[in-house]
Amino acid sequence: FTTEAITLVLHHSQNPDFYDEVKIELPTQLHEKHHLLFSFYHVTCDINAKGTVKKKEPLETAVGYAWLPLMKDGRLMSQENHIPVAANLPPGYLQFLDAGAGKQYG
Repeated sequence: FTTEAITLVLHHSQNPDFYDEVKIELPTQLHEKHHLLFSFYHVTCDINAKGTVKKKEPLETAVGYAWLPLMKDGRLMSQENHIPVAANLPPGYLQFLDAGAGKQYG
């Protein structure tokens, strides 16, 4: 199994579109804690006159996280989803219904 996939989005897009398709092999027995975790990074493109990245600035900076449970009420979620992006990945993030609403499971 692969643990990650990388895709690109348009630079500084307020409503990015993802054009890559990622296929994953799922375990045969899924449970409520199986999920997809999305990490969003800003990648520095600013290069100085010598052709190198400016010092003191990291190449990649985390800017947000989103997660998508694969199961809901014992059934595989197979519909299209729009998921909000949280600025930070909170501890125990799987207890939250969605990334941005702050609603917790029962």
